[in-house]
Amino acid sequence: MSEILQGERVFLPEDQFDPQALQLLEQKATALGAEVVTERATATITLVNPCSLAYAKLNPSERARDDVVPYHWLSTCLLRQTRVDMSDLAVAVPVFVHPDRSKDHAPLKVWVSINIHRAQGEVPQEAQARVISLFEERGALALPKRAHSDVLVVDKETKFYATVIKEMKEHGRDWQKVVQRDWVEDCVNSGKLGWVMAPGPIVTAKAEEQDGEKENDSFEDEPERPKGRGPGRPAGKPRIEYTPEDDEFLVRYLAAYFPGGAWGSRKTFKTLASSAAQYPIAERHSDQSWHERFKKNSAAFSKRVEKFIRAGVDASLKTAAERERAREKEQKRQAEAEQGQRQAEASREGPGPSGAQAGPSSRPTRAAAGPARGATATSPIAASSNRRMLVTADEDDGAPSHAAHAVQDDQNARREARPGVWPHRPKLASLAPDALPISKRLSLNPTEEQLEIERTLLVVRQSQGSLETQGSNGHDESLARGHGEETQALLSDFARARQEAAANAMGDRAEVATTRAVPVAAEEAAPATAVEQPRRAHEIESNAVAEAPASSRRRSALQAELEESTAKRSKRAIGTSLRRPRPSSPDRIAARAIVPPSRQSLPSTGQTEPTPNRRALIQERLTPRQHAESVLRGQQLVLEQRDRYRAKIAEYEKKYGLTAKEVLDEVRKLRVKSGSWDVIDAGLHERFGW
Repeated sequence: MSEILQGERVFLPEDQFDPQALQLLEQKATALGAEVVTERATATITLVNPCSLAYAKLNPSERARDDVVPYHWLSTCLLRQTRVDMSDLAVAVPVFVHPDRSKDHAPLKVWVSINIHRAQGEVPQEAQARVISLFEERGALALPKRAHSDVLVVDKETKFYATVIKEMKEHGRDWQKVVQRDWVEDCVNSGKLGWVMAPGPIVTAKAEEQDGEKENDSFEDEPERPKGRGPGRPAGKPRIEYTPEDDEFLVRYLAAYFPGGAWGSRKTFKTLASSAAQYPIAERHSDQSWHERFKKNSAAFSKRVEKFIRAGVDASLKTAAERERAREKEQKRQAEAEQGQRQAEASREGPGPSGAQAGPSSRPTRAAAGPARGATATSPIAASSNRRMLVTADEDDGAPSHAAHAVQDDQNARREARPGVWPHRPKLASLAPDALPISKRLSLNPTEEQLEIERTLLVVRQSQGSLETQGSNGHDESLARGHGEETQALLSDFARARQEAAANAMGDRAEVATTRAVPVAAEEAAPATAVEQPRRAHEIESNAVAEAPASSRRRSALQAELEESTAKRSKRAIGTSLRRPRPSSPDRIAARAIVPPSRQSLPSTGQTEPTPNRRALIQERLTPRQHAESVLRGQQLVLEQRDRYRAKIAEYEKKYGLTAKEVLDEVRKLRVKSGSWDVIDAGLHERFGW
């Protein structure tokens, strides 16, 4: 490095530099290998200060000589460790000179602390060396001690700043100015000294300590500003307050587009304000307003900008983690959309409303066990009435069929023969009231004779209930034995009436079955299984009874006799001989009432649509493999949620310097209505300010 200016003789005019500046420049010239001379005639290089008053008095011919160069050329050669051409200088005229004319615009003496704001990835020594190079390439002279410096570069957020202020106050160094690194970069970007001295007394260190914002003003004389509205807002336009969203956009924008610094430059905020087409929030404030907002909160905002730089903010103003979450959310939304589309297609192509296709494959196979099991199936009409009665004779004149014995002897067979889902069968004209004309539909209603028989059965049941109540309360059985004959007489009359009514009904059934055999047979096109055959025969029988005309001439005498017998004897006490159930026999069996239900209770033979809940169950039925995959996905989601919860708590601990318990207490104080992390982030951001 000592050979860069080897053989050169350097002359320094004493009328353009103060003694301290002369000493510093002589040291630099000697370090480069040059010789310092006191006569200009013998010099090969003359270093001048183009901002001094003495230089302005020189003749133009003397200023135009080839050996005349600005003094900061010497500092540039020393920093770059090579001989620099004049065209490669950072500035042609020094920028960092004293603005006071009384000081003859001498070079500013600066001292840079190692405790300054650092850019991302910088170590303290690198940050200090970079700021010194920015100063010296533009006319300032760096000093190793701060006692004789004009400008002190210190980070105001450190404890050392208070030490510097206290030292200035104790030694009376009121000419010194304390600035931050952002001020240096603003001056470099603008190309001029941004340090205007207001008219009046010199700002002291005490005033600086009380009002740190005004120390960014300069030493140059500035006319007094007229009082009134502030700049940056047109007349009549209301002031727009800054919101947390504005501050968030500001720090994210600086982190995305200016990660290397220059956050205090006006050009930075002009660029921000001009990006309203891409970021509409940028037009809420002017570029000067954005600039002032950052200056007033530079300490807190700078830390937030650095955090976003480390988090990898890009032009979308999202961090790497936020972009990853957005990508996962979009993939999840697409997967849900595809799953919904597949379910919709499956519902259109899947089974019918009953959940299974009707056909021989859906019929129960247990019915092939034998005719006894198949004969035990009861008709839906008899099952819906759910009424039992005691009879003394069979409904038919012949001997009891094998099906009657099967009811008592093989209860298990009865349960197996009844299918869980009623098989599909063709619609029967005799069972569907909606398929009949209104004139024929009225014949399905019970006749008056059938209603009277039902009333008589009700009286008998009530008598039996009162008899069992008296027996349970311990009444004397002699009373029951005294009235046993009357009870037997009542039962005999009822049995006789019941037998005659059954005979008349069978005659009507035979007549209807004969006249309507062909239409019913034509509708039964599907083959019947062993289970369906007895059921359909019984349905046809019951339907024939339902459509048979009333035989009022045969039953009028029976009805009158039965009413008179019932009215007289229902008021008497009935003996206890009926309390104990009689043993079953082929002649006396439990049979269901032959009275068909009312028109409203008749079931429709057509298939009905399943309910929405049933349809959802049919569509969402999963295979064992799908079920296992669903359980596995659920477990993974639970683990992911747990890890994310822990990560968020740890992030809050690191971000706000709190313990886990303190973080949870702060979250509870927010009293948010929803548990999303965005709401909690906004609440903590509003509480702590960053």
